[in-house]
Amino acid sequence: MQSTNFLLKKEPVEVAPYLEEVKRRADAEALSLGFFPSEVYTQSAERERLVVAVHRSEERDTFAGHLLFGGTFPHLRVFQIYVEEQFRRRGVASMLLDDLILEGEQGNFLTISARVADDLEGANKFWARRGFDALKVVPGGGPLPRVINIRVRQLSTPTLFSAAGFGGAGVAADLQLAGMVPSRSPVFSLDVNVILDIAQRRPRCADVQRIMSAAMNNELRLVVADEFVAELERSHQTGKPDPLLELARGLPRFSKVPVVSAAALSLRIESVVFSQKKLRVGLKPRDKSDISHLVAAIHNRVNGFVTSEDRILKQAKIFRSQFGIDILSPADLSGMVESDPLLENAEMNASFSGIELTVSEISESLRIPIEQFIRKHVSDESVDPDLYLSGTVSSHRRRLVAATDQQIVGCAAWESPQQIRPAQLSLLVDDSQTGSRVAADYLLDLAIRDSCKRAPALIHLSGLGVGKTGLEMAVARGFRRAHGSSTWCEESLVKISFGQVISEDTLATARSRLMELAHVGLPPQLPPYCGFDTGLRVCTPTGAEIAVPLAMLEDLLSPTLLVLPGRPCALVPIRPGYARELLDTGRQLPLFPRKTASLFSERVYYSSSRTASVLVPGALIIFYESSDRGKPGAVTACGRVVRSMVESRIPPGSQSRGVLMESDLPQVMKAGPVNVTFFDTVLRFKSPVALDELRTLGCCKGGDLVLDFINTPTYIVA
Repeated sequence: MQSTNFLLKKEPVEVAPYLEEVKRRADAEALSLGFFPSEVYTQSAERERLVVAVHRSEERDTFAGHLLFGGTFPHLRVFQIYVEEQFRRRGVASMLLDDLILEGEQGNFLTISARVADDLEGANKFWARRGFDALKVVPGGGPLPRVINIRVRQLSTPTLFSAAGFGGAGVAADLQLAGMVPSRSPVFSLDVNVILDIAQRRPRCADVQRIMSAAMNNELRLVVADEFVAELERSHQTGKPDPLLELARGLPRFSKVPVVSAAALSLRIESVVFSQKKLRVGLKPRDKSDISHLVAAIHNRVNGFVTSEDRILKQAKIFRSQFGIDILSPADLSGMVESDPLLENAEMNASFSGIELTVSEISESLRIPIEQFIRKHVSDESVDPDLYLSGTVSSHRRRLVAATDQQIVGCAAWESPQQIRPAQLSLLVDDSQTGSRVAADYLLDLAIRDSCKRAPALIHLSGLGVGKTGLEMAVARGFRRAHGSSTWCEESLVKISFGQVISEDTLATARSRLMELAHVGLPPQLPPYCGFDTGLRVCTPTGAEIAVPLAMLEDLLSPTLLVLPGRPCALVPIRPGYARELLDTGRQLPLFPRKTASLFSERVYYSSSRTASVLVPGALIIFYESSDRGKPGAVTACGRVVRSMVESRIPPGSQSRGVLMESDLPQVMKAGPVNVTFFDTVLRFKSPVALDELRTLGCCKGGDLVLDFINTPTYIVA
């Protein structure tokens, strides 16, 4: 890729001449870029994760900057981006970043993230201009007391819209998903050098420790080849104690690969990794040992082979395409099992029907009351301890309790989201308590959204003790009885939480992910939108092809939105104060009880009766938040219209789902009949869209915001 006398070099042989220059510049700017050992740059260049920009002139090519990146599918991470001072403000940094964005989109990655020190004002402005939003703030890990902004940009798969919570507990479409299979934890094979990283306290030690912790937590399984033990035995000194060898002998091992199969695989692997070396000098014992490890891993169809061997890591793409196995470094797998300890915007309190409902994390001081609550509603022999146990330090559980006036209404718990395991959710609701439906709705919504934060997920809900109310709300949110289960009472409820928009542009990627995740097949083309009942042909894991209405399919995959050709989209205004209550656009936990609307997945928007023709069931409703205290107005959130009605009086039951005060109602009704719009799946935009962009899109006339259809609902990128 090139632009105005600048050229990007990505192939290892092209990057090699500039490696020392990259290291010198990175070390000189370590305060801004962060410090990495010298071998990191060498290894990254060999794995095509270091991109160098050069300036071309008649005399020579000059180093202009570099980009160092990594990450694990489907998330890319930028570790460094640097431009020489003489070439700054000439688009070099943007060229480097654009190339990575394009590569990520072509590879079906979801996001690119970067860690940027808060005190680097210029750098933060650059990342903000490039669409990287500061989603989280964490303390820095260096010698200086710095604050780090975690900046993230969504790639070509939009995460702007989603739709969920529409559907009842009656006869409904069923994707026939299988229930939980305890033995299906992903399996990874280890190279000897990974264990040596811990034994010899190498820089990768922390990554290997995290992997071992995940294995002990039963999040993944680690298995080794016979060659793993044999390699350690060859280096063992007779008569001396060798704790590492004794540990290796106790690790799970693959059974011996048949001789014929091993020979055939060895030849194929030699041609991939060692072809040139074999022609020159022949294979050494170490080379043959590496081949033995790979043969065992490929023959046993593991999810991945974990190694620190650079020459194998460099061929990761080839191994994936030719052998169907991922080649991972310890850092790669460590990133996949790393848990996010934060659950944003979970705790809250809201008032309704004369009571206050409080949702908070379960502290150890509440353990006994929670255990008593569980035993009251579930037999002693079947108490689910997951509802009150905190998990481990490395894999902390989300544990929430909903209570009114010191009475527990319900509780829920699930594992922090990770890329390599299904989400396991436990829910218990007291049907007799006031607010049980509201509590179940809110807790389910939190769990569903949280589970797919990193990637699409399967959620398994324990049916034990859910209760009638919890079961009804779960079915409405897309949970179904696991295929093969005979009753709703078994631990057998399951759903897909996709968490991404599915449009014509992203359909191929969505089909691939759903097939890999749950063996569910979407149609190869999206049909034209014909209303909520638009049918889509879906292939279930059992091989059956079923017709599923659009609204129901969005429930089953929620949170997601299928942007069918011709689907309507309406833009509506809302005041900032109302937006904070109705759409949860406020990031801070309120000091005073919130409106009841914030508890419901289905909420109400009041508008003029003239809007009835555009706020129709199935339309996407986009909220424009007006300017406030010098802050410019922008589109900040969206939802899906479920139903709407024109009323001369505010319907009973709708007021609790909206945010208008009693004093506001006479003024609203004074202008005539009101259109009462019920919408669900509130989704905050990660990148609010300003007024200038709305004008460009034709959503404003004469400088004023107007409610109108938007012909292309995928125009906004989160």
